Amino acid sequence: MERPVSLDAEHIRDEKVKVLRCIEPLKLENLVIGQYTGNKEGKPAYTDDDGVPNDSICPTVILFTLYNVI
Repeated sequence: MERPVSLDAEHIRDEKVKVLRCIEPLKLENLVIGQYTGNKEGKPAYTDDDGVPNDSICPTVILFTLYNVI
């Protein structure tokens, strides 16, 4: 990202937009989607929450790789 002309919100936004336009659209082969299942230290899983059905398959974690189109 280039340095914005000023710290004005519009100038900062313009530079962020430039960065986003350089990113190739996401492809399924570059994604890993999953659901948090808890850990050995006793941290609860997503489905352990009282408001979440035990058979929920709702994704809670995503990992992806971004590629530059330039």
